[in-house]
Amino acid sequence: MSRDIKKTREKERESLIQELILRNSESEILRESFASIINTVEFTEIIQRILEQIKRLIPYDRASVWTIEGGYQKFFTGRGLPENMQRTHHLDTNNSATSLLQGDVAYLLNNNVQAELPEFRTPPDDLINSWLAIPLKRRGKVIGTIALDGYQQGQFTNRHVSLALDFANQVAIALENAHLFSELQTELAERKNLIGELEKRNAELERITYVLSHELKAPLITMRGFLGYLENDAAVGDMVRFKSDLARITNATDKMNRMIIELIDLSRIGHTMHIVEKVVFESLARDAIQLMEKQLFERKIKINVQAGLPIVYGDRQRLLEVVQILLDNAAKFIGNQSDPVIEIGVRGEEEEKPILFVSDNGIGIAPEYHERVFGLFNKLDVNSEGTGVGLALVKRIIEVHKGRVWVESEVGKGSTFYFTLPKSPELKPNENR
Repeated sequence: MSRDIKKTREKERESLIQELILRNSESEILRESFASIINTVEFTEIIQRILEQIKRLIPYDRASVWTIEGGYQKFFTGRGLPENMQRTHHLDTNNSATSLLQGDVAYLLNNNVQAELPEFRTPPDDLINSWLAIPLKRRGKVIGTIALDGYQQGQFTNRHVSLALDFANQVAIALENAHLFSELQTELAERKNLIGELEKRNAELERITYVLSHELKAPLITMRGFLGYLENDAAVGDMVRFKSDLARITNATDKMNRMIIELIDLSRIGHTMHIVEKVVFESLARDAIQLMEKQLFERKIKINVQAGLPIVYGDRQRLLEVVQILLDNAAKFIGNQSDPVIEIGVRGEEEEKPILFVSDNGIGIAPEYHERVFGLFNKLDVNSEGTGVGLALVKRIIEVHKGRVWVESEVGKGSTFYFTLPKSPELKPNENR
C-alpha cells in the first residue's frame, strides 16, 4: 500500500515539475516577446512579432488581425492565410466576432467550428475546426481582434486562451507606446516648424529694424533741417519761403506716417484674417479697377480683363489690396507709352492653383532686380511715388494664402507680375503664419 502511495506521489511530483517547467518556459517566451516589442513603435511590426511569439505557445495553423472601421471588421495583416479570403465583414448578428468587438465578451473560443458556426462552412474557411479570438485594445477600447485558426477539432484549450490574453495585454502596451511615440514625433515636428518660423520672424524683424532706422531717418533729417529754415524765414518775415519750407516738413511727416501705417499693415498680415470666402476673381479685378479709376484715367491707360477668370478662395479684402497695389505699380511705371495697356488675366496652373497675372507695357525691370522689388523699401526709382512697401505687402498676402508671387520683365518691354491662389478653402480665418 505504501509503495502505491509513493508511486502516486512521485507521479504527482513529476507532473508538478513538468507543469513548472512548462510555466517557466511560457513565462520566458512572454518575457522575450514583451522585450522584443517594448521598443517597437510601428504597428505592423508589433503585430507580426506578436504573431511569431504566439506560435511558440499556441499551436495555430493560421492567424489574422482585424481592425474596426465604422460598422465593419477589416483585415489588417496575418500569417499563413489564403489569397482568396474575405477581407471585410459587416458587424452584425451574422458575424461571430461582433460580440467580442463590441466588448460584450472577453474572448471567443470554439473547438467545433464546422458544426456550430455556419459562416465558416464555405472555402477557404471550411478547413477551420477550432477558432480562438481575442480583442485588441488601446486605452481600454476594443480596436480590433487577433483570430487564431486551427484545422483540428479541440486544438485550443483554456490555457491557450489565458496565454493569448497575456499576449493581447502586451499588444495593448506596445500600441500605447507606438501611439505616444507618434504623438511625440508630431509634437517635435510642430515644435521644429515653430522654431523655424520664429527664427524667420526674428531675422525679418532684425531686417525691418535696420531698414526702419535708415528709411525713417531721412524724413526726420528733412524735418529738422527745415525747422531751422522756418526760424530764419520767420525772423526775416519771408512768408513765401516760410510756406514753402512748411510744405516740405508736412510732406516729410506725411511720408513717415504712410510708412508707419503700411508697416503696421504688413505686420498684421497673417495674424488678423477676415472671412475666408469664395472670390470671383473677375469681379474682384473690376472692383480694384474702379478704386484706381482716377490714376488710370489721368495716365490714359487702357485696362483689359480676361473673361472667365477663375474662382479662388481667400480673404477678399486682402486680395483686393493685392490687385490694387499691382495696378498702382503698373500705372506708376507705365512710362511714356503712346498706347499704355494693363492686362489682368490667368495663365495655366501651378500645383493645382491658377496662375493669375497683372501685366503692363511699361518701362520694365532689369532681371537683377526681379527679387529685390519685393523687399521692404526697395524702390528702384527713389524719386517715384510711394514708400516702397507695396510689393512687400503683395508678397506677404500671397504667401499667407499659400501661394507664390514673382515677376517676369525686361527693360523697355513691360512687366508681368504672376501669383498663385488656392481653388479650395485651404486657409482658415485668423491663421497665424
